[in-house]
Amino acid sequence: MGFLADGAFRQSEVGSDTESLDPGSFSPREMDVLSLLATGIGNEQVGSQLGISLNTVKTHVRHIKEKLGTKNRAETALAAAKIIGIRSGRIRQGAVEGF
Repeated sequence: MGFLADGAFRQSEVGSDTESLDPGSFSPREMDVLSLLATGIGNEQVGSQLGISLNTVKTHVRHIKEKLGTKNRAETALAAAKIIGIRSGRIRQGAVEGF
């Protein structure tokens, strides 16, 4: 995996078409997990905040990774932040270097 000089991921390595995912691609609970992944917290904290077991969190993360086509947690968290930002209108595509 390559990084830009400032440590950002290259767009092509983060799933550049995450913004084209249908909002219905994720279950409501997966969206809850996705939102928390975007903050960078760990699985244990996700489970604690959502009141679900660690195994359930891991299952949701695995499904999210499969849907996003990401290979690891760092890619997944970055893609999650991108999706949450795009869906909430907090960022616009291309506004943040690395997206």
